[in-house]
Amino acid sequence: DYEDFGIINLKMLPVLRMLLTNTEIAIVIAMIEKAEYESNSLAPLSDETSIRQLAETFQISPTIVKKTFKNLYDIGVYGTLGIQDKEFWILNPYIYWKGKFKTDSIFNHFRSTTITKMVK
Repeated sequence: DYEDFGIINLKMLPVLRMLLTNTEIAIVIAMIEKAEYESNSLAPLSDETSIRQLAETFQISPTIVKKTFKNLYDIGVYGTLGIQDKEFWILNPYIYWKGKFKTDSIFNHFRSTTITKMVK
C-alpha cells in the first residue's frame, strides 16, 4: 500500500544535520511520521496549537518550544497551508514526500525556503 511509504530527500539529510540540533532533528523525524498522504499535512498541528501540546507531542521541554519551532519554521522545515478552510502545518516536501504524485502547489510553497535552496 502506497500510504505506508514515503520518499526522503537524501541530499537534505546533511543540510539538516548542519543546521539543526539533535532535538530539532528528532522533531523532523516525528513530523515525518505524522505527515499525511498526498498533502504532507501535519494536521491537527497549527499556529493555534498550544506550547504544552507541542511539548507533549514532540517530547520536549515547554521552555524550548517557541525557539525550536521558530527556527524550524524560519529555515523551512514546515510551513502553514490552508486545507479545507483551515490553516495547518505542512512538512516541507523537499525533506520528505508521502504520496504517489508530486503536488506542484505544495512543492512551490517551499521552493524559496533556506533549506530547499541549499539542496538545489
